[in-house]
Amino acid sequence: MNLENIVLLSELLASAAVVITLVYLAKQVKEGTRVNRAASRHSLSEFAMELTKFRAEHADRWAKVMQEEDLSTGDIEFRNWNHMMLLLHAETYFHHHKLKLMPNNHWDNYAKFIVAALHSPGFETYWNEVGFAFSKDFSLWMNTLFQNLKVTE
Repeated sequence: MNLENIVLLSELLASAAVVITLVYLAKQVKEGTRVNRAASRHSLSEFAMELTKFRAEHADRWAKVMQEEDLSTGDIEFRNWNHMMLLLHAETYFHHHKLKLMPNNHWDNYAKFIVAALHSPGFETYWNEVGFAFSKDFSLWMNTLFQNLKVTE
């Protein structure tokens, strides 16, 4: 075997090694993405569970603040805290969706949940007070939801 054939064989083996490495890395990236998506969904579910649990533990007060009658300063603060928790959750979901860490159908249903929350007493007022603190793209999305809501009313 001459030197030219040895070089050719070496290049062929090196090319095969590169292809095998790329296939292996692609598989690892795909698996990592799957794990990240699962971890993201789990984290978001835990957050939602904590908010739901809190509302259940304080169901009477929650019902009161949603009726907007005879609210104390503490009641309004309680309601605003609930609105903030929902907004933080929504922003997290929003960015997870943009990063493709959740399927579109999951996001679409969650977005409907957020649109329904826009009707909650004090929600828009609170958003107008704190919306500037959220990311620009999430704020734009929320403001668009409020504008669309006013158009359909």
